[in-house]
Parts: sequence; structure tokens; C-alpha cells
Amino acid sequence: MNTQVTSIEGETPSMAVVVAVAKAKGVDPLELEPLGEVIDPEALDRIFAE
Repeated sequence: MNTQVTSIEGETPSMAVVVAVAKAKGVDPLELEPLGEVIDPEALDRIFAE
């Protein structure tokens, strides 16, 4: 499976992950389990902070 997601300016990396996973699963992002159940979204955002 190959899914390409284009990030939106101002979108956090953690939100981009949510959108990409939802797109790959073919569901609405709100239907996913909270990202914080799987990874630390704040840490992910800090990794990619400018």
C-alpha cells in the first residue's frame, strides 16, 4: 500500500500522522484511537520543530 499525504502549512507533525493514518485506513481522523495512546505527540512535534 502506498499513500501520499501532503502537509498543510501550520499543521503539526503529529496531526499530519493522524491524517496520514486515517487516509491509509480509509476512515475519518476522528474515528481513530487517540494518537497519545500509541506515541507521544508532543515529542514528535518537538523533533520536527524549526
